[in-house]
Amino acid sequence: MNSYGAHRVVDGWVLCGGVISDLLGNWCLSFSKFIGVCFVVEAELWGVLVGLWCAWKLHVTKLVVEIDSMDALRLIQSSSGDHGVLSVVLHNLELCARPWESRF
Repeated sequence: MNSYGAHRVVDGWVLCGGVISDLLGNWCLSFSKFIGVCFVVEAELWGVLVGLWCAWKLHVTKLVVEIDSMDALRLIQSSSGDHGVLSVVLHNLELCARPWESRF
């Protein structure tokens, strides 16, 4: 799965999206979500969350997640539990803890 977050500078609108492919790189599903106004790292986190949810619904058992934000990755992989008010991180962690193999 490859996910992204995008920020429009003119008005601050943010969206996320991505694609889920199989082992051979064949397209399985595309996803996108309009978020509103937030920080770019939140958009990246939403992209991961929506992608994880879609993969779960597709009954994927092994998933490699690709994101281009080290800040988002650090928040997801943080073991300190200190995520501030970003509940989207907690939702990502909950999905990652489900009975499947997911790695970043």
